[in-house]
Amino acid sequence: MADLVHQLIFETVQSKGEREALKYGAVAFDYYTLAQSVRRFADALVAFQLGRGERVAVYAEKRLETVVALFGAAAAGGVFVR
Repeated sequence: MADLVHQLIFETVQSKGEREALKYGAVAFDYYTLAQSVRRFADALVAFQLGRGERVAVYAEKRLETVVALFGAAAAGGVFVR
């Protein structure tokens, strides 16, 4: 069971990887694609030396990329703020 919010995606991908997770307009992400995108975003934040507990401001309209940024910030150890 997930203890942290971003772990929900990484756990769900194991059992429902090909199921649709998000949809915005004509574009949809399955859980596998969502998990990969979140991991890449988190890795980029870590490469930029985001410190544990540091804030990551996410100011964007409701889109797939916004969801990736929110979960990615959490996966990198940061705290997202809107």
